[in-house]
Amino acid sequence: MLSIFFCGKVLYEIGPESRKVKTNMSDKTWVMHFPYNKDGKLVIRTAYISTFKNAASSYKGEDLDTKIVLTIKQASLLAVQVLGKICTKAAKEIEPKILLTPLAGAVFSKDDIDKLSKDLKVDLHTVVRVVNKSCQSGAHYLDESDIHVACVAAITATKAMTNKQLRFSKIKKTMKQFTAAGKHFNPDTFKIYAQRSNCGLPEELMPEKLIEDFDAYRELAAKEARAFRENARKLQEEEEAKIAAAEKEKEEAERAKLLARPVTSSSSTSVLPAGDKTDKNK
Repeated sequence: MLSIFFCGKVLYEIGPESRKVKTNMSDKTWVMHFPYNKDGKLVIRTAYISTFKNAASSYKGEDLDTKIVLTIKQASLLAVQVLGKICTKAAKEIEPKILLTPLAGAVFSKDDIDKLSKDLKVDLHTVVRVVNKSCQSGAHYLDESDIHVACVAAITATKAMTNKQLRFSKIKKTMKQFTAAGKHFNPDTFKIYAQRSNCGLPEELMPEKLIEDFDAYRELAAKEARAFRENARKLQEEEEAKIAAAEKEKEEAERAKLLARPVTSSSSTSVLPAGDKTDKNK
């Protein structure tokens, strides 16, 4: 249980916190106590884990019976070894669980790991262990680390760098370390890992994909808005045409009624019967 506590504390708390410490800042040290029962007596062993980034700091590794001083890299490599055993058990469960370190999770998503297992035709728990170990700093010291994963991780981690030469040097350093450790590079294997490295996000949540979808949705919305306005304009024109036609029809009907009326004279003439010549003056 103490090893699991050490593993979780180092990989998921100390590791991320240590990356916030810059070279010109004061070093940060974490102290962990591990109580043991030795021959019926309580023995407390202490681990001091420090960043050692400040130029004024000097590392003097101590490994006594009750005390040990570790760099972040050393502690992380020990922790990821423990995590490997945990991952093997978790991935073999009836409902497999994929546990990724923060560094591995920044390169691959859990969906990527499952796909990698199928692409590489390798057991899921093996892929999880290899990916977790290969994404750690100093991973070339570990037997199960992989040069292809390390290369993909280095490329992903330096993606935002504006200084290309600095980026190239970091990637080159990683490749030299793994090559010197006897790790051989295979372009086909690298291709598989590269295709599945989605910066810890499912493929549909990748920034490029989201931007592409966003632009497509915006364009679709604009087209629908234009189509709606065009349809509304046509409907309005049709309605206006109907109203105009109805008014014209009404006018023509009124005109037709007027034309159909009988013509009558405005003045009347009295006609007397023949022979009736009454002299009005009489």
